[in-house]
Amino acid sequence: MESGSISRAATSLYVAQPALSVQIAELEQEIGLPLLHRSARGVKATPAGEAFYHEARNVLRLFDRMPEVVRATQMDIAGPVTLGMSSTLGSLIGGPFIKACKVALPQVALSFVSEDSLSLQARIEQGTLNLAVLFEAEPASGLSRMELFEQELFLLHTDKSLAGRARISILEAARHPLILPAQPNVVRRLLDKAFAAIGATPIVVAEIRDFSSGFAAVRAGVGAIIAPIGILEALPGSDDIIATLLSDGPTLTASIVSAREVALSRAAEAVRAQMSPFISRYIKEKQPPGLKPLPSVRAIGADE
Repeated sequence: MESGSISRAATSLYVAQPALSVQIAELEQEIGLPLLHRSARGVKATPAGEAFYHEARNVLRLFDRMPEVVRATQMDIAGPVTLGMSSTLGSLIGGPFIKACKVALPQVALSFVSEDSLSLQARIEQGTLNLAVLFEAEPASGLSRMELFEQELFLLHTDKSLAGRARISILEAARHPLILPAQPNVVRRLLDKAFAAIGATPIVVAEIRDFSSGFAAVRAGVGAIIAPIGILEALPGSDDIIATLLSDGPTLTASIVSAREVALSRAAEAVRAQMSPFISRYIKEKQPPGLKPLPSVRAIGADE
């Protein structure tokens, strides 16, 4: 499929073109569906072919990791792990979690990536991240998930007239100049639905791609942002920022996710296992506003 033609694919695989064509035809016959659209310009995958291709890639990735998985059973937990974390969560717990992992798993080499939640989800699906801690508006298909906590949204602003208020309605928030995340974005998706549900048209003065630029815009007096964060002490330059809870706003679920079809290494499994007790300690010690602990950590895997 990547080659775009049977002849180029045969060359890259060092097999004769007729033999490859026969193998593909036999595979299509066994499956009972065409996998390729054939034309004078080359070949293109059918929907069934795309699905087969992605599943085959997952199988090959798993096969390539088999020696590592087997060898790991005979040694201490060690090896590389790539961990993604949403930018808002990363700004608060990224450093402390890396430190906790370093103490608990000294032979694990943790690589850390901070991006928006949808980008992290795409990286998991593409196989470029082992794990990601992200916010979800709704469960994504094809991922194994461990739900960690629910998070309310806050209006982050510099409006001194709201300094004495703990809460604000989403209708009132819509009347403020807002700096909203650009689509596609989990928070923006939730906010658009919430504004539409009450018939409100928000005053959008700017759109942003990452939390840090939005935070800088708030400090500069451009407007307010709505974000899943109510504790500002860990953020630089937050002295003049006010966090006001959206009393009737939507909530997000924070989860640690991985690809459902690809088995995690022992090192990645160990890092994932560290997350639940770390979050429990974080909630107990920091008591972050707007964070709602779940009755128990809920793991959702391949059969759910």
